[in-house]
Amino acid sequence: MGYVYEKISPEDAEAYGLEAISDQVIVGRLMIENWVVDRERDSYLRKVSEGRPDVDEGITRWTFYWNGTLTWICLKFLSTEVEPNGDWISKLRVEEISPLDWSPAAQKSMLESLFGAFRAHDARGGDSRIRITREFEFAPGVLSV
Repeated sequence: MGYVYEKISPEDAEAYGLEAISDQVIVGRLMIENWVVDRERDSYLRKVSEGRPDVDEGITRWTFYWNGTLTWICLKFLSTEVEPNGDWISKLRVEEISPLDWSPAAQKSMLESLFGAFRAHDARGGDSRIRITREFEFAPGVLSV
């Protein structure tokens, strides 16, 4: 089935302990109602915070539940270009992924799933009027692959 963008049900929020996860976020915490989820793989991606201008502007934090592990991801916004057709191309740097103590093969598989989840998030189930493309780079030392 793959990742789908949807509203988080109260049952899912309780099953995954989302309130407790959100409580760990100190700055820029968002009240999150949506996520992308792949129920067949028991995996989800959820934005949990967005930087504030006075503290950490351009930083977003996400949680990615994959292969039984909750991973925290910190992204730094670098730039956005708007194409003549209205599409957006955003360039981001992955500042941190933790924990990331898997083998290189597992890291590669996780990243493939993560980028699939981001594509589903950006498409918003096909409801978005603009297309967003994310281009990622990685801060030194983030990955071992």
